[in-house]
Amino acid sequence: MMGDMQSPDRPSTTTATRRPSPRLRAVVVAGGTAAALLAATGTATAAESTAKASGTTTVKLASSFTASMKRSKISLSGVSPARRGATAVKLPLKSATIDAEAGSGTLNHSGALRFRRGKRSITLKTFRVAVLPTGSNISVGVGSSRVRIATVDTSGVKIAQGKRKLTLSNLDVKLTAIGASRLNRALGVTRFRSGASLGAASAAIDTPAGGGASGAAAGSVLKSGVATLSLTNEAKGGIAASGGSISTVAPATGSGTGPFSFPITGGSLDASKAFAGQATLGGAMTLTAQGQTLTLQDPIVDLAGAVITANVNGARVEAFSLDVSPLRSVRYDGQLVLDGIVVKRARSGPLSDTSGQPAGVIGTLRLDAKTD
Repeated sequence: MMGDMQSPDRPSTTTATRRPSPRLRAVVVAGGTAAALLAATGTATAAESTAKASGTTTVKLASSFTASMKRSKISLSGVSPARRGATAVKLPLKSATIDAEAGSGTLNHSGALRFRRGKRSITLKTFRVAVLPTGSNISVGVGSSRVRIATVDTSGVKIAQGKRKLTLSNLDVKLTAIGASRLNRALGVTRFRSGASLGAASAAIDTPAGGGASGAAAGSVLKSGVATLSLTNEAKGGIAASGGSISTVAPATGSGTGPFSFPITGGSLDASKAFAGQATLGGAMTLTAQGQTLTLQDPIVDLAGAVITANVNGARVEAFSLDVSPLRSVRYDGQLVLDGIVVKRARSGPLSDTSGQPAGVIGTLRLDAKTD
């Protein structure tokens, strides 16, 4: 429906029926990581804010990287409070900056790392790990300039929430072209290459006692918050190809290709059952294409039933189906973040595809809720 509004008795030809690309899947995961940073620092109510944070980012150095340094007689050491161990480097976390609206965040560190080769050296300071929907990276201060020294692949990220610590792990760190160039030039070598693996990074972020998921009650009543729907590139292309449009009715916001935001007005979730329950939303989404208009009023996100329903002409119908298997969740001090919920074409109702085609992926849904 999203890319090509059809009447119920006509098959759809929307391009949104294609599965997400690998790149799109990575974006979903990156968004989940940013959600974890957002919840860990407790700054979800501000569009952008900086908070003090404690913890440690560790990079377990790749054996190929350490072997390459050894062959070139290059040493690597930590500048306090950063430390270099036998197989890894550790940098203390100093603060975190979160942009809730953009779904992005940065981890700022103290200490530095110093490379030496004979009388040559280069010091990398003020490490900053940036988690962005478009791609994550590590930048450092070199002299008076800031250099994006490495990329961070978040496609395999693992997120664990404990009572006092949030851990992000399995982040693949690779040298950028400018990073390799700066190291080679400073140390008088040609050993460093763009795309070379530096190792696997993990971040352990301290949270207040009881702030973890295990310290919260299994059942959560949703008081307020926002649900955000972001369309896939395929769905956006389908909308453009069909000449369709999407708009919202207040208090929902968003138009064109989104993202679209709906206030959370109530509901409850049971974490002991993989977040079974419902979230009720305010506002409406209006879809227009081929001379037809359909308004989905007061949506309800039903995680137990894996559907989003809405009122259409006085009757509640299935608007979209959901895949909750990729769902990532973080609970922190009255804040519950659910991210990575895959939104698909409805299995029944006015937006369904009666041609028998598999339900196509439309986008991803994120819930940022305040709980009791």
